[in-house]
Amino acid sequence: MKNYAKMKIPEYFLHYLWEHRLCGSQFELEDGSWCRIIDPGKGGNRDGPDFEGVEIEFNGRRWLGFAEIHIKSSDWYRHFHHIDTLYEKTILHIVLENDRPVKNNAGLAIPTIVLCEADDLFRLWSSIQLAPKAPLLCHQHIGNIEPNILQDTITELAKVRLNRNVEKIESVFCESGNDLNETAWRIIARAYGISHNVAPMEWLARNVKWKQIAGLSSLFEVEALLFGVAGMLNGQKESIHSGKVFLQTEYFHLKNKFRLFEIEADIWKHSPVRPSSFPEIRLSQLAALVFHHRSLPGFLTQSANVREYVKAFQIPVSENGESNSCLITKSPTPKRLYPGKESINTFIINIVVPFLIFYSRITLNAEYSEKAIRLLEETDAEKNKIINTFVLEAKLNTKNALFTQGLTELYKNSCLQRKCMDCPILSEIMNTKNHERT
Repeated sequence: MKNYAKMKIPEYFLHYLWEHRLCGSQFELEDGSWCRIIDPGKGGNRDGPDFEGVEIEFNGRRWLGFAEIHIKSSDWYRHFHHIDTLYEKTILHIVLENDRPVKNNAGLAIPTIVLCEADDLFRLWSSIQLAPKAPLLCHQHIGNIEPNILQDTITELAKVRLNRNVEKIESVFCESGNDLNETAWRIIARAYGISHNVAPMEWLARNVKWKQIAGLSSLFEVEALLFGVAGMLNGQKESIHSGKVFLQTEYFHLKNKFRLFEIEADIWKHSPVRPSSFPEIRLSQLAALVFHHRSLPGFLTQSANVREYVKAFQIPVSENGESNSCLITKSPTPKRLYPGKESINTFIINIVVPFLIFYSRITLNAEYSEKAIRLLEETDAEKNKIINTFVLEAKLNTKNALFTQGLTELYKNSCLQRKCMDCPILSEIMNTKNHERT
């Protein structure tokens, strides 16, 4: 018999195997009788045995009660369960090594089942533990999952991530007094922060109301409003570019009209940021977008496919050239001032798709949520450090944005935090190993 205690297999791994029925449902006891597991019960019990609501068939009868899990059966006595009344209704003892028969406080023998034949499952556990520094502990095993099952599992993870993003929109909607345009404005502005400038963009969107933007009659005014509140127009008029002077003059008027306050300009990050994503460029693009699309909910919901959304996002910045490139001082102005395809894909993922699902909920129209999933399936797979990890380590073929969103959810909430026991991918790996064993 193998010494699993020396292999340092923890009890919580046994809990996982038991709860997910990964070692079968029929077990032979030492006396030759059989025990059939009808229901493994519910775990997480802190007072008393590990699982409650356990149902088994044993000696021709059905039993309902508690189950306790140990590495060795002798742990029952080491933990003093034999004199603890909380354990008197234990109907099953689950172990890796049956080194001693056990009885409850009434002196009645408790059936003990042994899981030690599931060697391949334990080899999997050992291989995971031997790679503690690997970004994906189970990277060697993901490819063994049947493709359709893997796709379905990753899709469900993507939906979990989507739902979390939709809940954020619902929160903004409540804060805005159920104003759809204000809600859309805030989530669009936030997304234009592109990771490094999300916080200042969010602050700007909270302090510049959509009704203020909607009341302006020119793109120049919108740019002056956004650049001014962003703190990018501060300074002495005589020491700055003439184009900036025009914007500054306009903002002075708007500031008094709307009683505005500015952000400190140095809060905006230019490193590590590509020139095409500098905050001055993003603000120019944002100004052009919200001035062009006067109904933001309509803009986010009416296009039919990715191609149409790309066109809808590629709005040229101000034509006179005085209110965009004159503010770029950190690096030469990029030749292309409208968002590129990769940026727009990010906007579709982070703005359009969650808004469509949110809109589907408030209008009770499932067509919008169905379109949201279709858009993710049409959108190219994301390319970033997280996705590259799955491509290089697990040899996965990333198909589209729906798949990469699922991988992102998996990495951030399971892999990165080492929550393997709560991971649906590990569950499928275990199921695959169990099927191979049987």
